[in-house]
Amino acid sequence: MDHLHYKYFIKVCLVLHCGLFGREIRVLTEMGTPISYTFITHNNSGQWCQTDENGYADISGFKESAKIEIRLLGYETKKLSYQDLENLNFKLFMNPSS
Repeated sequence: MDHLHYKYFIKVCLVLHCGLFGREIRVLTEMGTPISYTFITHNNSGQWCQTDENGYADISGFKESAKIEIRLLGYETKKLSYQDLENLNFKLFMNPSS
């Protein structure tokens, strides 16, 4: 392996190891279908984001040690701590009265 390939390999390993690609979660229905445009709110700062059309949201801007809410009209509201985000897929159950 020549010198340039070695440097590139080291950089890729560091990026993967340090998690520099950001942090994504996915919101799904109870049947496993992605839920689009779900609101995810960082309770401490009020910062928020939305899932895309495939149910993914980038929460890398949220600070650790935070409480996070996942909500969408017609579904239960899920309240999580940052530690709960080790699981990257979250299911919301329908709740028509919400």
